[in-house]
Amino acid sequence: MILTRYLYNYFQVNCSLFLALLDRNKDEALFWCYELYYSGFDEETFKYLISLYDTLYITRKNIKEKIQERYTYWKECETEENHIIGEIVCNLINYKYSICKMMKKFKKSMKCKEIKVDVKYPNSYTMLSDTEINTMIGTYSTKRNDAYYWKTMKGVCKYKIRNNINQLCQEPVKYNTTEWSNNWLLYVLETPLWQERIKKFNGNYDIERKKIHFKTSDDEEEFHNHYNLEPDEQSLDIQTNCLGCEEDFQYTYETLIENYGGIIE
Repeated sequence: MILTRYLYNYFQVNCSLFLALLDRNKDEALFWCYELYYSGFDEETFKYLISLYDTLYITRKNIKEKIQERYTYWKECETEENHIIGEIVCNLINYKYSICKMMKKFKKSMKCKEIKVDVKYPNSYTMLSDTEINTMIGTYSTKRNDAYYWKTMKGVCKYKIRNNINQLCQEPVKYNTTEWSNNWLLYVLETPLWQERIKKFNGNYDIERKKIHFKTSDDEEEFHNHYNLEPDEQSLDIQTNCLGCEEDFQYTYETLIENYGGIIE
């Protein structure tokens, strides 16, 4: 398990972003996108969105080229252009997708066809205005409660993880609130943001052995004073938002197809 900046499960955040895009829920999709991005998985998030466009959306050459162009610009730019990843999400929200196209790649035995709808989808890429950029970055950038860092999660964990396709995964996520609450620090060792925070207080992390060593006990105490989110002290609602719930509705391939514009043949 890998945990993100606000202690969501990294894998499930990707799944949640996918479902939010299918539902065309822009605010939620941006939330999950920036949860990945600001956790330090910026490059991975760009590649994930490009992969989704290739496998899910009705590909248009001009749009694909523009997405790739914006990604290349982000990589080459010397200044932080944190809005570009969100800009891509805002465009994907409006494009035509085909759940059947995705099934051809991941579930070839499942035959389906699209339901025809009388909707005109955009066939170009839209840039964001300065106002839209400032609002988006202000909303989704990393926040903290300066006086009591453990109170941060209450204000930022706005959405509940979507684990509705968990049973379709090759290795479904197993839920263990106690493990998440008590040993969360061991599960952020592969998260770039948390690696930086640990190093800031003279901590060394051993991913293979799942251990963190601080140079002095004072360094360790300072780290916890500054960054301990204290998940064991969070409300049940916040814990459920981060972990999901085993009782949540689970899609089958059939219901996923039928819910997102397809008919099983």
